Amino acid sequence: MYTLYIIRHGETDFNAAGKIQGRGIDSSLNERGREQAELFWRNYSPDLFDVVYCSTLKRTRQTIHCYIDAGLPCMELAALDEFNWGEVEGQPYTVYADTYRDIIREWTAGNYDRAPLKGESPAQVALRQRDALQMWRSQPARRILVCMHGRALRLMLCQLTGLPLSEMESFTHTNLSLYVVDWDGESGRIRLRDDRRHLSHVGSL
Repeated sequence: MYTLYIIRHGETDFNAAGKIQGRGIDSSLNERGREQAELFWRNYSPDLFDVVYCSTLKRTRQTIHCYIDAGLPCMELAALDEFNWGEVEGQPYTVYADTYRDIIREWTAGNYDRAPLKGESPAQVALRQRDALQMWRSQPARRILVCMHGRALRLMLCQLTGLPLSEMESFTHTNLSLYVVDWDGESGRIRLRDDRRHLSHVGSL
């Protein structure tokens, strides 16, 4: 059995401004995001994990840099990169709101091939995420910390729990919230869902 601790990266200026980031924008954490990363570090000891994985976008590596500095092995995987929102990346959500809602409705109805203009579809992202699943299955590490992105996290949780991608909206999240999943390599059970307690409590687990 594997235990996956999956977190979304800390806040960036794009998050704070309500702008779409996506895979094509390699933004850094802002001051609040760095504070969130520090709070997670103070509450979750590196002794809890055997290995750390993050995407190739620097906001994820910045979020877990304390674990890397503490000596935990870390691997960057393109499979964990954020969903590519294509031409709308960098725009405020308010500008794209109607089209965004239409796309979400299609995904919820099962049209996983619908993609934003010049972007990715859920089916494409789920396919590349399987590289990460295969890597986790093939290694001896059992306690895995994963830092990734909001939309990609929703799709990954569908795959880990065996739910159809149409259920992705059921997985709520915010910057630096945590999911803990017990996973046997094929199917998983969520033990902790969208947990944010570490963001308001300084301690050590």
